[in-house]
Amino acid sequence: MKSKSLKDNKFLKDVLTLLNVIIIGYAAILAATSILAVISGTGLFDRMGMKVDVQIQPAADFSDWRGILALAANLLTAGLIVYLIYLARNFIKNLIEGRIFDPSNTRLADRAWKVFLALTFLSIRMTATGHLLQPPFSLDASMSAVPLLGALIIWILMKILEKGIEIAQENEFTI
Repeated sequence: MKSKSLKDNKFLKDVLTLLNVIIIGYAAILAATSILAVISGTGLFDRMGMKVDVQIQPAADFSDWRGILALAANLLTAGLIVYLIYLARNFIKNLIEGRIFDPSNTRLADRAWKVFLALTFLSIRMTATGHLLQPPFSLDASMSAVPLLGALIIWILMKILEKGIEIAQENEFTI
């Protein structure tokens, strides 16, 4: 039975093409939605006599700093997701080129686990009820553990890649 190299793997090339399309499409939709949400939030469409209401969830109320902060957090999260897809694309590209135990893959993994860690902190949602100085006050916080688990898995894979690179370099020196 003849083994196929990763350069000839059509599936990986198709995944790479799909990731390119996702990156371009997601970035274009993100940019268009962001621009329309800001214009819609400022009331420019209303002054022009147009009824356009584009909102990014949670709805951004630009008269309050929390609305602007929520919009910024959503845009940062979306941008980090695009960057994460870009990192995955570059990793698959390295695999296709046959560069498995390559220092560039550890740099990609290092960036990816840090992005997952940032996404963990961006997933924190806090809700306060009542007044801070009056007794029935409560503060509830929740966080998604999925990005944290992703960060841990990517970090472990990065350490495995680093050890693989060390072993590959030792093998080169002994030959």
